[in-house]
Amino acid sequence: MMIMKKLLYIKGYPEQIKPTIQAFAKYQDCLYPKNRELIYEDLYPNLLELRKSRKRIRKKEATKTSLIHNQAIPACYTLGLLTKEGKPKQNRLTSKGWVLLDALKMQGEEGYLNKLGKILVDFDKEHNRIIETIEFERKDPGDSVSIVSLVIALHKAGIHAFERINGLAPKEEEELKKYGIDYSKGSRLSDLLKYYQFSNIIVRSGNQVYLNSPRVRDIEKETILRSVDGISETMFFDELYQEYKRRIRNKRGGPYVPIWPHIRDNVCKKLGISERDFEKKLVSLPTVIEGKQVHIAHAGIGKPKYQLTEFGKGFYYYIAIFERTKGNVRKI
Repeated sequence: MMIMKKLLYIKGYPEQIKPTIQAFAKYQDCLYPKNRELIYEDLYPNLLELRKSRKRIRKKEATKTSLIHNQAIPACYTLGLLTKEGKPKQNRLTSKGWVLLDALKMQGEEGYLNKLGKILVDFDKEHNRIIETIEFERKDPGDSVSIVSLVIALHKAGIHAFERINGLAPKEEEELKKYGIDYSKGSRLSDLLKYYQFSNIIVRSGNQVYLNSPRVRDIEKETILRSVDGISETMFFDELYQEYKRRIRNKRGGPYVPIWPHIRDNVCKKLGISERDFEKKLVSLPTVIEGKQVHIAHAGIGKPKYQLTEFGKGFYYYIAIFERTKGNVRKI
């Protein structure tokens, strides 16, 4: 018996992404809880204004909890634009989120939509396979596929669309019942299609969907994050060391500084790699590199797990980089 998985959907609506990542970029580095207050103060009126401008939304008012915590932030989590670490207190922009913001700053709306489109295409390949399913279901490029056909095709692929469908023809209703598909409730597919349409990947017209294949091909050429395999130990260490020197310059006390968040985040941003790939590169560095000794150390009591870097069977918090001298040996 095939195990069905639920369509992974994105909450809210696509216009919410931009003000959300912009608010985090401005205020996430302020001390907690002021950072949260500033983010929410900046974000809420923007989200409320977007809500009021959207058609087909009857209730124009909404609470902060609804707009921020139930829609905007979960959407950014799902697309990998915000970390989930320490949520909701310390979630931060990921390197992928910074790529999207940088595209907006450097290339404007077009660049932003191209990068968001690439993120959505990659997300679809990993989780939902809607693009692939439309390509398979249509007879010729440019042909539309009905929502009913798409729901059935996803079901055959082991994905439950959770989509309410009204106005069914008798033959369509019979086909859905034949496969045991519940079409009486849910809007996961429709919620996703709003995002795909926003990036001009899929166009929905009533109960028909069209795949914009030329657009998908162009988007596929976009780059979001680099493969960590293409980054040498030396390249990684050089960025790590430069960031370490920036952090230690004005620090009082000993030579150890926290890896999270600034060293990790800034190295990821400079190299264009994910947070997880940063950890992989860090823990695979040789003990001595370029005449320097790299030390990492455990945290004191009470540090949350999300602030720690996993290294073998242990978790570490601090890093120090010394000129190599006799006796400087890192013990793991």
